[in-house]
Amino acid sequence: MRRSDREMTDLEEIDAILKRSQVCRVAFSVDNEPYIVPLSYGYDPAERSLYFHTAEHGKKTDCIDRNPHVCFEVEGNITLHSGGRRGCEWTIWYESVVGYGTVFEVCDATGKERGLRALMRQHAAEVLAWTFDEAMVAKTRVWRLEIDMNTLRGKRAP
Repeated sequence: MRRSDREMTDLEEIDAILKRSQVCRVAFSVDNEPYIVPLSYGYDPAERSLYFHTAEHGKKTDCIDRNPHVCFEVEGNITLHSGGRRGCEWTIWYESVVGYGTVFEVCDATGKERGLRALMRQHAAEVLAWTFDEAMVAKTRVWRLEIDMNTLRGKRAP
């Protein structure tokens, strides 16, 4: 990172960004062709993993089947700072986390519910005693992105 004063390696700061952000971009690569997609996600700090879900089939699942190694990015606290009439003085401040990891499918019902609860906690204002329809859980594919902690880096806004 060029701006070492903005680099973040403290796991507590990184956890905070991962807990409060809403969208994660996951970059896949198959046959030297990149594919990036924004996803809703749930962060599980105890596992240091991100969870997301997909339909039974699609481009994401095809990519994972062929190469489960991914890069991901999350950002938050985005603020536009005006430079008035001087366009080159405009900027956007934000915080972000970038890392690499491996995606695994979660196949057991208990694990799928854990992942779906992580998704719900990420986006709900309060924790509720959510219930999940067994038939829906059975046909939903849930994925766990296990973060390679050696690659995890954050950027803080000034």
